[in-house]
Amino acid sequence: MIIKNPNMSDIPGNIRDPMITRYGDRYYLVASSPQFWSGYTPGVRLWSSDDLVNWHFESTIISADNIKEGCHCKNRFWAPELFIHNGKFYCTVNARDDECGIDLHVYLAEADEITGPYRLHEEPVIDRNFNDANLFADDDGTVYMTASWNDLYIMKIDLEKGKVISEPCVIASPGKPGEWDHGRFIEGSFLIKRGGKYYLWYSTPSRGYEMGMYVADSIDGEFRRYCDGPILTGLGTDIPIAGHNGCFTLVDGRDAISFHGHAKGQPERLCIDIVTYPMEPRKISMEVEI
Repeated sequence: MIIKNPNMSDIPGNIRDPMITRYGDRYYLVASSPQFWSGYTPGVRLWSSDDLVNWHFESTIISADNIKEGCHCKNRFWAPELFIHNGKFYCTVNARDDECGIDLHVYLAEADEITGPYRLHEEPVIDRNFNDANLFADDDGTVYMTASWNDLYIMKIDLEKGKVISEPCVIASPGKPGEWDHGRFIEGSFLIKRGGKYYLWYSTPSRGYEMGMYVADSIDGEFRRYCDGPILTGLGTDIPIAGHNGCFTLVDGRDAISFHGHAKGQPERLCIDIVTYPMEPRKISMEVEI
């Protein structure tokens, strides 16, 4: 089957920050839902597919309507991600409460089935502003969370307690003046291990929206720039604004990413690309074969 980017179908439609997880032979998708920049958002919606093209809406697995008044993750939600660990299913999401003036924090929900119901921890995982959380389990079972607040940070997290258990450490920063990713912040971290190395994806709005990468030989080692420019870019294509990717594996075992892409003035849509590790820098694909 050929997947064309971007996915222009009504389902899932206009979304940002898409993250796909494969469970069995089916793919599950969560993403930021409109309104992105102002007003109420409904929570975290879940879709599923067996071919990555035709998507079925499952449910709203974290609903603002079901969160009690006074909880500071009541009305704004961004960049949800699913994570499977030790037979349980977790969802991280950035949230804030505009009415209370509470800025972005990371919240965690858990479930016994991937489709839910999900139980939300009403307190953030850390009492500190963070954005775009991503969970990663190392070979020894230790779970880490990467997140952004101008820089990219890494910290250990206890999933049962729903709390960060180590001091956040900076592992990546925006580029210096004159570099391709120079700016106030980088975001959209995603950590994956392949061939004994740790690859840290990120996105930057410095030239529109593009994807970069850091690499390290150990989880507690130095993360260094993978290359001098973006690892994947939409510049020079019909989708010049492309980024905030999540990593997943296809049924046949190949590595893939999901990301949102669009042209200026157009709505953000789901895109999918095939990747390999190590990678050569390139432009995003307009179509991929699965």
